[in-house]
Amino acid sequence: MKICLFSSYSTSLVIDNYIIFYLKELLRFHNQVIFITNERKVSVILLDKLGIKTIFVKNEGYDFGMWYKVLKTLDINTITRLSLINDSCVLFSKLNNIFKKVKNSDFDYCGITKSIDFAEHIQSYFLVIKKPIIKHVYNYFMDNGIYEDLQTVILKYEIGLSQHLIKRGFKIGPLFNLSKSFKGNNTSVYLAKELIENGCPLIKKKVLLNSFKDDETLVLHKTKYEFDFDYIDLIKNKNPIICSFGFKKTTIEMIESNDFDWKYYINTYIDLRNAGILTEKAALEHYNKFGKKEGRKISENQIIKKS
Repeated sequence: MKICLFSSYSTSLVIDNYIIFYLKELLRFHNQVIFITNERKVSVILLDKLGIKTIFVKNEGYDFGMWYKVLKTLDINTITRLSLINDSCVLFSKLNNIFKKVKNSDFDYCGITKSIDFAEHIQSYFLVIKKPIIKHVYNYFMDNGIYEDLQTVILKYEIGLSQHLIKRGFKIGPLFNLSKSFKGNNTSVYLAKELIENGCPLIKKKVLLNSFKDDETLVLHKTKYEFDFDYIDLIKNKNPIICSFGFKKTTIEMIESNDFDWKYYINTYIDLRNAGILTEKAALEHYNKFGKKEGRKISENQIIKKS
């Protein structure tokens, strides 16, 4: 059985459109897709209809904590391929190319990109584990459990798991051979353009929205990273099929539901407060009905992209 565990953290009252789009595509390549998210009030009726199981868990341990909690409930002996994926990327085309690469590779453990920061490892936003080592990966999770500190999670899981497998002679590697991979830069961010040009159907959400944490921004400023590069235009040129995938709608809905800063919205536009719009629900309703057409910003860091 081919199983995909998809982890997602959000405070939104809806499941974002880009996630539903991603899950539906993953379902084509797995016998079961399990959507794992933090405890919150959110409707999963659509996911139920699609045959996607939802499991709510306490928010601890980041993605690896979510995966750990579900892994320990599964009959690991029935799994022939295991995918561990999170919600940090936007899918804009089909996954055929990715899973064709998985099938044709001799890797036991693979992902989209690798990093050599601290030590060689597969970046954990998209991981695929083949049958020969599923038990080894499972045991590694069970031995480590949940870590609360992000740095420890990265060292013990993202880097540690890759190193654990390498030391035991298993083959790990990236599905895309990029021109360079060097310390100090996040491969999935710094080489996002090259990934798309080489047929990768995923882009980091923070790259698409040009929304980075302060420490990431400082690092990228020291490189030749193009903050004003139009990734949407590149995606459209390289992947004309996305028009039928509703990429523009996916992007807009992702921005609206997941990055809408309602307090910023009503405090920036005083006319809204004067009109009695003082709650998150009222602010989002106003934006969807009027604000979007009026070109109002939804957060301080929002970049308005040209259509």
